[in-house]
Amino acid sequence: REKLLFQPALLYWSAWRASIVGFSTLNSEMLRYLDQPDRRWLECVRVKRGLEDTTQRGGYAKDQAAWDGLVRLLWHRRALDVVRLHSAKVSLEQLAHAVREREGAREGAREG
Repeated sequence: REKLLFQPALLYWSAWRASIVGFSTLNSEMLRYLDQPDRRWLECVRVKRGLEDTTQRGGYAKDQAAWDGLVRLLWHRRALDVVRLHSAKVSLEQLAHAVREREGAREGAREG
């Protein structure tokens, strides 16, 4: 296992499975990935939080968005300027536009 990606991947998988199964089934299925009962319990509580009836399908899906963003960043990692991405505080899709705007502003400042 890649240790850095295991937790985000587990959260993504847990959110997906929680949308299909209840707490008990999720806990049982998670045994495949986590052998510690306390850790499985905490992961299930995390993904099922906020539900009135955790035996029903459904769960907290925010972790899926985080995993999706991580995967997209990894796909673009070789061409990505991480400093600019972080400095601009924009999405991956907005980065090129933000860089062009910033460079245009610099050019305008030099000319003026």
